Amino acid sequence: MTPITFPLRIPARLIALGTVTAILLALGASATVAKTAKPKPAPARLQVGIGQQSSQLFQSPYWYALHLPNVRYVAPWDVLSDKSQRIRFDDFMHSAIRARANVMIGLSHSLRTAKLATRLPTPAQYQRAVRALHKRYPTIREWVPWNEVNHPSALTARKPGLVATYYNIVKKACPKCLVVGGDVLDTGNMKWWITQFLRKTHNKPRIWGIHNYSDANRFKREGVVRLLRMVKGQIWFTETGGVLRYRIHVRGTNKTRNFGEAHAAKATRYVLDLSRLSKRITRVYLYNWTAPIKYTTWDSGLMTSMMRPRKSYHVLRAWLVRARRSHLVPAVPAVTRKRTARR
Repeated sequence: MTPITFPLRIPARLIALGTVTAILLALGASATVAKTAKPKPAPARLQVGIGQQSSQLFQSPYWYALHLPNVRYVAPWDVLSDKSQRIRFDDFMHSAIRARANVMIGLSHSLRTAKLATRLPTPAQYQRAVRALHKRYPTIREWVPWNEVNHPSALTARKPGLVATYYNIVKKACPKCLVVGGDVLDTGNMKWWITQFLRKTHNKPRIWGIHNYSDANRFKREGVVRLLRMVKGQIWFTETGGVLRYRIHVRGTNKTRNFGEAHAAKATRYVLDLSRLSKRITRVYLYNWTAPIKYTTWDSGLMTSMMRPRKSYHVLRAWLVRARRSHLVPAVPAVTRKRTARR
């Protein structure tokens, strides 16, 4: 038997015939794949988060079960100069980092003394505070320069120009951060406040925040619609949710309005559905996680003070299941599912 030596001499016409056959087979396979492949769903546009003022959130298995890494914390602008507030904030941030949470920080008035609580920081004071915070926690990439800017009792209610300066300072300190422009309440002075604010900003904000409790708990949408018409860019519900009860001051006396758990659950579902109103609505932060141990002025907790889920929590969890199926909210990463299962 004659041994075969390499390379073999193959006629050119056979090579050409083989090449054509391979191309045709490849085209056929591609056509088959094209017919059977499902179209990719549009990327999820909405992220849901929780507003909470204590690290207790990160100890709850009910929070991990939601797979919502976005959280919000409101700190005094001079939090690093106030020992008691700094301890609380550091505890929250260290716990958030361990839990792999994404923290959005909002700044508000000082709590160091009664006198400082009635004074806004100068631009220089604010700049030093923001730089110190950014240096201490560079993982914070989302900022609200001032919380509830147009609240009638807020120090900033008549000073939109100063808040615009605060916004410019944060943008300069962290150019790549996501910075909310005006963090407004859905109240009657919203249009005036935003108009004055826009006259002073160096860069037009791409993100606007709204606390739309009024819409959520009256089952309306006027506040959100007004904001959508007034500004361009993304809209974040930076604080919202169903309220169980709150205290108001009327004619020299304190009165508590009790709405109940069923109302809070219904309002929670409503405001989550309200996020479908526009593709520009891209964040919802529900406030807050736990009810106060001792009720004083406000209760909108998803959990009781004993860390048991309320109806609003079950509404949120069921809504997230549907929203993930429709690709409105990002799916739970496989790694996260495994990590949660081991808890």
